[in-house]
Amino acid sequence: MAAHSINEFLTEDHACLDELLESFREQKRDQPAEAKETLKRFAAALYRHLQWEEATLFPLFEQKTGQTGLTGTLRSEHEEIREWLTALSDKVEQGGLDSDHEEKMLVEELGGHNAREEYALYPQLDKLLTDEERRRVFEVMSGEAAFPAS
Repeated sequence: MAAHSINEFLTEDHACLDELLESFREQKRDQPAEAKETLKRFAAALYRHLQWEEATLFPLFEQKTGQTGLTGTLRSEHEEIREWLTALSDKVEQGGLDSDHEEKMLVEELGGHNAREEYALYPQLDKLLTDEERRRVFEVMSGEAAFPAS
């Protein structure tokens, strides 16, 4: 992996997700078929990202700190994100181009959520994890390994 830190890697992933969502928003009126495909790619990438966090990063953070407040908040936000993504995907799948409200709510939820991760969770993980633990996290995120439950 090119990234040297969890924060760097996942912040870059946030940027890629943002670009996909923006592409969808630009395509939806004039290129509806392409927009549907872009939204599917965005959804798949977002679900992968959420899975990395929920299955690997949040448990590690909780194990290292003994705290669940931040991760509890982030998990709740993940549920909100999933709900808005489902609402958006359902509307688009039914041919609805009037998805501005769902998009706006998803973008707003992602904005604050990503900031909490990039300024609180990820930097703390970079400080708390050993080089070996960080290497294992990257292996898990690349699909090369499963992180053992402790």
